[in-house]
Amino acid sequence: MRYGHKKFYKILDELAELHSAKNNDYAENNRPLGNFERVAHLIDYYNLLNAPYPTKTKVAIFYMLKQFDCFMNAYGKGKKMKVEGLKERLRDIEVYTILLEILLND
Repeated sequence: MRYGHKKFYKILDELAELHSAKNNDYAENNRPLGNFERVAHLIDYYNLLNAPYPTKTKVAIFYMLKQFDCFMNAYGKGKKMKVEGLKERLRDIEVYTILLEILLND
């Protein structure tokens, strides 16, 4: 028996479903944190943490890398996305690219 508010557990169940769908999109079945590992590798490879730019610019780059990684992972493997499709991922990358241009010119 669960104790507590029944809506609390309903929200937890909804979160579990969302986590599962997003994990399908971002990670691999045997590596649920694979997306973080892949993006961290790119951040380390390009020494982005030490780049001579403001933190807000770096955050925009990291967000864009997350979307790019998800797109490339799905595209390269022909993976069916559950939350957002390839087109939506590309649009996110386009938006982050424009925002980065703005940040770099400020």
